[in-house]
Amino acid sequence: MSNIIRDENGEGGVNDNNLQHQAELVASKQTQDRYIGLIEREHGVTYDDLAQYLTELRDSGTTNMFGAVPFLVREYGLPKRDAQYVLHYWFESFKQ
Repeated sequence: MSNIIRDENGEGGVNDNNLQHQAELVASKQTQDRYIGLIEREHGVTYDDLAQYLTELRDSGTTNMFGAVPFLVREYGLPKRDAQYVLHYWFESFKQ
């Protein structure tokens, strides 16, 4: 079923399926925020510090940002999985 409902003029709108998807994305964002909070508490570093580091790393041209995980691991002592999550969260911040 299409997520677009057309009115009599052919204009598109959203249906309940799309609204449900949007609600799931909001819930997902809340879950992501909670996980970032756990990383902050467990490792004693704020996301803002991590994001600033990633921005400075990007601006330095030292690495392609898809290769930034080892830098987070080395600089902050994050486990690889947490570093991957932080990097993903940082990437997602540019979609907003």
